[in-house]
Amino acid sequence: MRNNKDKNMNKKIVLTTIALVALLSASTALAQSATGTKSRQSGQERKEVAKERVADKKTELEARKNALTAEVSAKRMELINKFADRMVKVHQAAINRLDKLADRIESRIDKFEDERDVNLDEAQADLLVARGKISTAQTYLNTVPGMVTTATATGTPQVAFQTVKGYFNTSRENIKMAHSSLVDVISSIKVGLGMATSTATTTP
Repeated sequence: MRNNKDKNMNKKIVLTTIALVALLSASTALAQSATGTKSRQSGQERKEVAKERVADKKTELEARKNALTAEVSAKRMELINKFADRMVKVHQAAINRLDKLADRIESRIDKFEDERDVNLDEAQADLLVARGKISTAQTYLNTVPGMVTTATATGTPQVAFQTVKGYFNTSRENIKMAHSSLVDVISSIKVGLGMATSTATTTP
């Protein structure tokens, strides 16, 4: 009877031991699985953090680059404005010389008509045309500073510089046309004084 009880007890102990081993094995496996999962999650988090740091660094570098570009652009625009200021002074001086020359020519015309009793109406008419062109040159030059300000306020320095150069090319042409008209007045005076023949052709 005792042997049966011992056998049953041993059997229970064995079964209990087996169950305990199985439970421990399961616990160990579960712990290892949890550790592996945690390790994988930790690795993924590190990757995400690294990506964020790279993105932040890239953004910072881009911001610095944009700031530097803006600073360089502003300095170039300032140089363009200084160039424009100098050119306005140069062109204004040229127009002032043309004005003075027109006054001298007009004085000579009046003097020749009084002293030599000649008709210089054609020269007077040409002088009016020349004064009109001088006025046109002056009016255009007066608008240049405002246009330069607009050109350098937007866009790139390269585009702004080409635009500003275009303004002064136009102004230069206006001054050349005014000067050429004054040369025509002098030619008309010479014709009126009999010092030269007219280049105008007549229709037979």
